[in-house]
Amino acid sequence: MTAVDIERACTTAQAPGRARRSRVRGAWLVAAFSVLLAACGSQAGSGGAPGNGEQAPPLNTDDPEQLPLLADGHEGSHSWARFCEGRPDDAALPPDARTLVQPGVSDGRAVHFNVHWEECRSEADPDYRDPQNCGEYRQWVDEGRALIKGNGAIGAGSIVGGDTPDNGMAIEVDTYNRMWRLWGLPGRPDNFDQLVANRWGYALPDEPNPYPLPGEDPNRTGGGSGQLPMALTQLREADGTWTGRLGITCHVCHSARIGSKADGADLGAVYGTAGQGDLGAFLSDFGNGVGRLLPITMNRIRGTGNVTNYQLLVMLWLIGDQPARRGIDLDSFIFAPATATEDSPVWWNIGHRPAKFYSGAMPSDATRIMLQAYMPLLGENGYDWEEIKRWTDAHDRKAEAWIGQLEAPDWPEQTLGEIDTGLAEQGAILFHSKDLWAEGLENPVPRPEGGNGSCASCHGAYSPRYTHDPDFLASPEMAGQASFRVPNDIIGTDPAYTYATNQGVSDYFEYSWLFYPESPGDVGACYGPNEAEAYRGYLAPPLYGVWASGPYFHNGSVPNVWEVLKAEDRQPIWRRVSAPDLSGQDVVVGFDTDLERAYDPDRMGWKYETVDCGDRGTTPLLNCNNFERVESTIIQQLRAVLYRTIGLGWNLALPVMSDRQIENRKIYNTGEYSQGNEGHRFTDVLTDIERRAIIEYLKTL
Repeated sequence: MTAVDIERACTTAQAPGRARRSRVRGAWLVAAFSVLLAACGSQAGSGGAPGNGEQAPPLNTDDPEQLPLLADGHEGSHSWARFCEGRPDDAALPPDARTLVQPGVSDGRAVHFNVHWEECRSEADPDYRDPQNCGEYRQWVDEGRALIKGNGAIGAGSIVGGDTPDNGMAIEVDTYNRMWRLWGLPGRPDNFDQLVANRWGYALPDEPNPYPLPGEDPNRTGGGSGQLPMALTQLREADGTWTGRLGITCHVCHSARIGSKADGADLGAVYGTAGQGDLGAFLSDFGNGVGRLLPITMNRIRGTGNVTNYQLLVMLWLIGDQPARRGIDLDSFIFAPATATEDSPVWWNIGHRPAKFYSGAMPSDATRIMLQAYMPLLGENGYDWEEIKRWTDAHDRKAEAWIGQLEAPDWPEQTLGEIDTGLAEQGAILFHSKDLWAEGLENPVPRPEGGNGSCASCHGAYSPRYTHDPDFLASPEMAGQASFRVPNDIIGTDPAYTYATNQGVSDYFEYSWLFYPESPGDVGACYGPNEAEAYRGYLAPPLYGVWASGPYFHNGSVPNVWEVLKAEDRQPIWRRVSAPDLSGQDVVVGFDTDLERAYDPDRMGWKYETVDCGDRGTTPLLNCNNFERVESTIIQQLRAVLYRTIGLGWNLALPVMSDRQIENRKIYNTGEYSQGNEGHRFTDVLTDIERRAIIEYLKTL
């Protein structure tokens, strides 16, 4: 093939409408594009959705093959949030796009759903009602913002305290102001706020989150001149009075810093992204070091946590949820395996998930559980279960409204480089149309049922050319919807999480108030399948903002998308890069979140360094098992048996007391229980050129 031939072929491949690319039914075409990718490289022209500020032409949806391969900006967020942009308050809301994912809707189509939308509450239930128009929806969002975002708002929520300032788990600000003593410093440093954020791994928000410094009256200083990390909020009375007491927010797990506002308006302190904090370090310091006396943990690796913790949830609710006790095999519950290490899923994709949790164990219409951490168990009505239920039903849909309207951050071209639109278009074709089980690829992984065998088959369709194609989706309104539970024998990722939903936990879900039984003893309206085996797999996530969602897999075991797509490049032990210590105080610093220093745009993920077994922080006796070159130790084997047998045993650990312990908790060891980085091997059949094209496409979502 001559240079002229290559140029002509590239031009033909990239020009809209000049090659039949919508369905890509012929295997020869996919193969041809794979060859052309290597030849075309960066020669690719735009060819799809206009960029660089060009005005997008109106879409002619009558012929999907004439539609662009790249969307004019990503969607993300809930369908109601997008619908209401620019519309008046009285505009009637359309159906929630998630409700379109119904049984049979994907039969014979390229994108497959095997988990469907389920209605939880009956229309006769006075507590259940969707917002009717954009004005009501906006009101719900505003109320949810105050509750979930925090930052000292009146009505801000806090863990186990609801939205009341009377929270038994809150601490006095004077205790917080003295926390530097626990770190061995000679005095309260001027950069105390930044040191706290660094030590715990929680971002300081880009807007005020005030608390009073020593000697300040918060009611004379607008809440105080200090700045709390996103994980905390100063509580207030209903009349706006500042209390000088600090509550813990959802952002201990669900928010972090990604670059800065200079990189993009939606970057900096980002709400609802993958966490970067260390719950162990946080709990060790919080409350004047009380956590240092308790041999318990909620995480073992910075940026992860035992977020779901079904055993703890069920144990808590069995105290007051009497109907849920019926028919439950308590032995089965007590001896359920630990969910263990998890990486919190991003919030901005909740509007594209008909089911929640990594295994799809709960329908997204089950919104009560969204406030499980905020239920006022230690508020003024602590353990008044009827009041707790009433409060939850009054706030859960509002909380979901604010969370759902969050948008995925755009790829920051000014910092990480412009997207090669031509290469991204080729990636869009591969993403939606390449059959990973096509003849000749010899994929060693069993083929999943349904779909066309592409990435989109599990993760959903995003390109206008495919979302408007009835061979892919029944309706363009289903763009980005992902609801395919991939069985363990196909996905192959660490299965520990999926075994935590054993029969005892599943039985509890059946009768629990969290699943909306209409009267005591009734089966919940949306408890899902009652056989625990049904949850033995992982729900493929939507991919809006995937560039900002790392590390990857349900347990955060893979640092970048390249290694998700190419298993042989994964490292057994690794440590994400830490920020430089610019203070000169030799204190704990968090992960580096500077995009220019710490992000790898080619591999799409945070930079890391490999760690060898036996290096400081990876004691061979405890941390170096399950690798080909290292024999597992009897201690590791016994510990894994304990976690598989008694789930809450995972929560027992030595308290975090020293800076060295905190630093060691940045090391990700994939040989530990629940932390394996195996699986997703079906993408090993891709070539490196194809991986680069798919990654370039994912930057556009």
